Amino acid sequence: MNIVLRERLNTRLTNIRTRIEAIETGMSEMSSGIISTFELDTGEADQKVIFTNVTTLQKFLSSLYAQEELIMRRLSGNGIVSVKVRRKP
Repeated sequence: MNIVLRERLNTRLTNIRTRIEAIETGMSEMSSGIISTFELDTGEADQKVIFTNVTTLQKFLSSLYAQEELIMRRLSGNGIVSVKVRRKP
């Protein structure tokens, strides 16, 4: 893996972990009734996401965990190295 790709993946991993932490905090506050909506600034341009229930947050959090795991596998060399596809005869 080249250095540029490794740096890019590390940056993406840091961003994902920051989002995970923010969402876990938001879920805790929504569950306890402290807040009724949670706004996540994704850091990508002017995009903001507003969540109004814990279930939606949980689904989004699950997708972030999956992305985190995939990036960690790629960084550690345990991801998919190659795929061979054969056509049916």
